[in-house]
Amino acid sequence: MPGAPPGMPGMPGMPGMPPEAAGMPPGAPDANTMGGALAMEQAGGMGAQGMPPEMTGAPSPAGPGAFGQMSMNPAEIQFKEDISEISLNRWTEILDRSLERVMERSQRVVLEKLSGQKSRKSLAQGVLDINSILQTDIWTRQMDEDIRPVLSAIIKDSKINHAEKWAMYTPPTNEETAVNIDAQMGRIKSLYDSCVATLSESIFNSYGISSDDERYTALRTSVNTVFTDMLANQRPRIAFSEAKRAWEFCRP
Repeated sequence: MPGAPPGMPGMPGMPGMPPEAAGMPPGAPDANTMGGALAMEQAGGMGAQGMPPEMTGAPSPAGPGAFGQMSMNPAEIQFKEDISEISLNRWTEILDRSLERVMERSQRVVLEKLSGQKSRKSLAQGVLDINSILQTDIWTRQMDEDIRPVLSAIIKDSKINHAEKWAMYTPPTNEETAVNIDAQMGRIKSLYDSCVATLSESIFNSYGISSDDERYTALRTSVNTVFTDMLANQRPRIAFSEAKRAWEFCRP
């Protein structure tokens, strides 16, 4: 310090000042030295410039963070906020894969039936019936067996998720849930009606082709086109919309 007598200790907060002169207990680490600062940081008892946390405005290690945030881990907070979206995305993928399996299985069955001798003979004679290659009861049963349980699981998970968020949450009744699932299954099964109508028209149009082989090839191409559109375009849209409907059905 300029003008200070030789050997005079430094002012508070200045290098060379003993810890006890700053109001700290004897033997406490000196915050003005590298070793002392590291020791104090590790001890967690002092904040910036040797000040206690409550003096610096920094959150206490044991207390809430900014704005009452109980966790100082941003990743954890983000996960808690996005858990509903994460669950919905996961269920959308599951429903999408379930629809894909049903559609692909139906496509294989239709192509196998169409390639059979009985169907090819009926096609050549101009009497092929759509029900002989695409049967309603089989399609409906497959949808119920594969898709209905997925919708039920989405609704169940959504109820649990909402119950954890709202203390006074009242979930839909079993009767309301059954009605909602029936309505969703009705929309999903409507794909069958569109498929039947398109393929029936394709069969009728194929009768204008004189060559039996070309007629069969044209109809087979139409079958693949219909199912490709269902798999590539309609399936993702339906999976997203119906998974979201099932999840939000339980929203208070």
